[in-house]
Amino acid sequence: MQTTYDSKVLSILEDKIQLIETDKGAIYLVGPIRLPVNLDRETVVFQWYCWLNCDEVTTKYERIINKLASTNLAELQQSSVLVFGDFANAEEAVIRMHSICHLLVYDFWI
Repeated sequence: MQTTYDSKVLSILEDKIQLIETDKGAIYLVGPIRLPVNLDRETVVFQWYCWLNCDEVTTKYERIINKLASTNLAELQQSSVLVFGDFANAEEAVIRMHSICHLLVYDFWI
């Protein structure tokens, strides 16, 4: 079953997806997704990224989004990173990496 998305929603999603071609297909990197969290009456913003390895290479992201709904994601390499701070520009940022492939959680200070 193929779902049709509102063009505005699809545009937002497409802006968050980056295609990285590999020898075996593609990695679809999604993010950053802003995650505001209230901690002790203060709102802090985390940035969330995830990626998915796929055999298929396409820039038609609606096709990939539809494919996700019917794919057994537990069988694929799937990971995510939660970032607090300015990872791209700051000397220090907190990263929490989660990989369901290995069922491990890593905490790093960078």
